[in-house]
Amino acid sequence: MAQISPVWLNKQATLDKVEEYISKAGSEGCELVIFGEELLPSFPFIKD
Repeated sequence: MAQISPVWLNKQATLDKVEEYISKAGSEGCELVIFGEELLPSFPFIKD
């Protein structure tokens, strides 16, 4: 379980952070990475 916080109000930066953690976990031999369901919140709604 990757317990990380989002980059506040920055969807792309949060996705970049997720990719970084997945890559790091894979390089350490992890086969499954799980993130909390509220990592990419939908509120406040900001249209991309």
